[in-house]
Amino acid sequence: MVQLDHAPELAGRFEVMAVPTLIVFIGGREKKRLTGALTKTELLAELEEFGI
Repeated sequence: MVQLDHAPELAGRFEVMAVPTLIVFIGGREKKRLTGALTKTELLAELEEFGI
């Protein structure tokens, strides 16, 4: 987790336009981006393809 208030350069680097934003990286590459609040059920459903 990154607090963008403390590392605003990361928001620019990863083009984060809204909070919360979750970016899933595999092998150093972005595989999925989720923006906005999600319920636990929604989040788990979104991450299921990664075996999380």
